[in-house]
Amino acid sequence: MPAITEETKESIKYSEEIQLALRGVLEKCEQEDLYIRKRHIFEAKQNDLYWHGFQYIYWDDSSQEFRIPTHETLMQAGVTREEAEFVYDYVTNIFKAHGLSIIAAVGADVPGVVFSPINADDPADIRAAKKAEQLGKVIHKVNNSKLAILHALFTLYTQHIVAAYNYYKRDKKYGEVDVPQFKRVPTKVSPDLTVCNECEYASELPQESCPECGGEVSSIKGKMENILSAVGTKTVEKGMSHFGLYGVLNVRVPTYAADQEGCGYLIRYLDQHLSYIRNRWPHLRDKLKADLSDSFEKAARSPSVTSYSSETYTNNLVTEKDCWFRLWQFDILDDEEQAKLLKDTFPLGCKAIWVGDEFAEAKEEDLDEVWTITKGDLSRTVHGDPIGQIAIPLQDIENTVNNLLLECLEHSIPTTIADPEILDFELYGSKEVKPGLVYPGKKAPQFARFDDAFYTLKTATLPKEGTDMQALNDNKTQFVLGSFPSIFGGNQQSGSKTLGEYQQSRSYALQRLSIVYQLIYFWWGQLTYKAVKMYIKEMLEDDVHTLPGMNNQFETVSIFKDDFEGKFDLLIPETSGELPLTFGQKRDFLREAIGINSDSINAFLFSPENAPTVIRYLGFGELTSEQDVQVMKAFKDISELLQGEPQEGPPDPSGATAPVLIPSVMPEPEVDDDEIALRVMKLFLAGPGQDHKINNPGGYMNVLARARIHKQNIDQQLQLQQIMQTATQSNPVSNGAK
Repeated sequence: MPAITEETKESIKYSEEIQLALRGVLEKCEQEDLYIRKRHIFEAKQNDLYWHGFQYIYWDDSSQEFRIPTHETLMQAGVTREEAEFVYDYVTNIFKAHGLSIIAAVGADVPGVVFSPINADDPADIRAAKKAEQLGKVIHKVNNSKLAILHALFTLYTQHIVAAYNYYKRDKKYGEVDVPQFKRVPTKVSPDLTVCNECEYASELPQESCPECGGEVSSIKGKMENILSAVGTKTVEKGMSHFGLYGVLNVRVPTYAADQEGCGYLIRYLDQHLSYIRNRWPHLRDKLKADLSDSFEKAARSPSVTSYSSETYTNNLVTEKDCWFRLWQFDILDDEEQAKLLKDTFPLGCKAIWVGDEFAEAKEEDLDEVWTITKGDLSRTVHGDPIGQIAIPLQDIENTVNNLLLECLEHSIPTTIADPEILDFELYGSKEVKPGLVYPGKKAPQFARFDDAFYTLKTATLPKEGTDMQALNDNKTQFVLGSFPSIFGGNQQSGSKTLGEYQQSRSYALQRLSIVYQLIYFWWGQLTYKAVKMYIKEMLEDDVHTLPGMNNQFETVSIFKDDFEGKFDLLIPETSGELPLTFGQKRDFLREAIGINSDSINAFLFSPENAPTVIRYLGFGELTSEQDVQVMKAFKDISELLQGEPQEGPPDPSGATAPVLIPSVMPEPEVDDDEIALRVMKLFLAGPGQDHKINNPGGYMNVLARARIHKQNIDQQLQLQQIMQTATQSNPVSNGAK
């Protein structure tokens, strides 16, 4: 049997009485608002099926799941073969198309999260806020935050909430650190003494009698205490803050709660493979078996990819229930002693896990420290309506109209009835039908004309009402969802269709979607705050990370534990409330700014530090100028300078000035442009360099010494130009005077 891991030791220490009490809390919570919970699962599963294009579905009471009617199942239900084969069930998936447009518009960029210091005049508070912001960017990079935002929006489009779970994961890929290990060892804290029974003499040396008065002596043993002593080191893996996103299919919270604070419990349902469960909790290996039973929720959580039999699909999946209970939720128990026992055991709240019917583990954990919930719609409770829910009937209308129009088109081909005495069907059928061919025919005496022997049935025509209904349904769908053509680049339906009118239309459309974005960005700020806080709590030593810096360069970010000492709990996350701009929007704004033809605006946009970004957004990222090369070289030199320290030059013989600092990387006069290099270095020293000024003062002074040399070169060139200009003005011959 595998050894019990450190993770499972927490659960073993809890008595059976505590386990039974926690089980009682879970059972009472799962019995609440069953009907509304089932309705939420029903809607979320239906939306998920519609997203994947399965829109001709029906509810099967026997299996408690949605089923997809194939031609075979229709015939089994009593439909004749001919009717089943000619059922029109084509899907035009506007539900997904509009959803993708909304997700793309709202999730164009990851919301920026900054942390404000408590005291703006305290450099330590400012540094802690800046470090927290940098650490948030590191966590976003590791967690692929762009994809996380898109997944959160997809969840809100099809489900009622999105809940983020923060957790810290240790892994060798993040590095390892040797952590000192301590153990309490019996240690003598006071020495053995020899004391005189007659006088006050005392000595650590053994004596036969008192050397001062000759009296009898007694021995007193020194005091022993268990003292923490270093017993070596242990290699521990470093880690990183992560977060997972879930909707109502996996997360259950009370439907009556107004907000997250009103949720006394949160239950996460995960269908895990039996082998994974046995590997994670080896002490339960002999008790765990494949969960052959099926349930409404378990079937709903399965992927919406095809029609399947859930009895075989979920054979090896076991449902894991991760439950978080607030302290006051324990009072749901009727037994006051049981409730008090749980409160005393878990004063901050509890996380308890069941696998099937087996208790796996439990530990003290605050629900609000690890979970952050939001919704995509305005409502009076913690649950909102899925964003796409309102489009379900409009999607059904779209499919119905399109299939009716298709049926009309197919039946518009006319059917002709001919008299066999006039047309030789056997000969006609043996010939390939081609334009211009002549077929033999006979003229019967009862027919005056050949036309009298043929009759063409009246056929269906494409109704104008159908196409009008289709256009009306498109407009209604755009209105109810807010996904107007101006958002995704479609043609405007009215107006002069100028660029200004298009941008105004897009602005109005995004105002509608800004409600969704406001709910998302507040949720994102709290999620980031908890992830950063968890990272700091689990830090074992100072860490170093790499982030994109200025001008597409990378910079090293040092995270020190001392930066957050007693400060981070008071920092406040703040997110940008403006809707993100897409690449195309930024390009349009740049073109308008350049079109103003203002010298000050153009000087700012095409300054050495901004020009590469402007050129990239204008669509010419492959272009390179001498200025770009100089900027890249300056940033490369800065990276090398930060790794060294300046040296003191020869002292001033007169002692009037301090020794000049010589940088470890000197300029190359034949290559470097002093003005561009100085501008880039000043920008760095005033911005990211302030962090190095505190944590890497040698590197900061090294860059500063290099910047001073460029400044001296520029000053010397100006002085030389002034001397030459003065000489030219004072020499009339050189001025061309005769």
